[in-house]
Amino acid sequence: MEKIKVTYQSGESRLNPGKGIDFMIAVVDDAELYAEADPVEDEDTGSYEGLKAEILEQAELHDIAASRLQFWFDEPEGE
Repeated sequence: MEKIKVTYQSGESRLNPGKGIDFMIAVVDDAELYAEADPVEDEDTGSYEGLKAEILEQAELHDIAASRLQFWFDEPEGE
């Protein structure tokens, strides 16, 4: 089974345009999984675990197996 990559990056908020945030997004079948959070000051990946938890909750609501999702820290060495 091919893994679906979950993008983790910073950008502009969908909920508050003009505001800088961290977000995760993945499109699985016809479902978009999306979560955003304020960046954690002085910590590049400070929002990672909270966003990952939100994506996993959304996946469960859409009956998407967590094993289908490939998160940024889950990538094998060398990719």
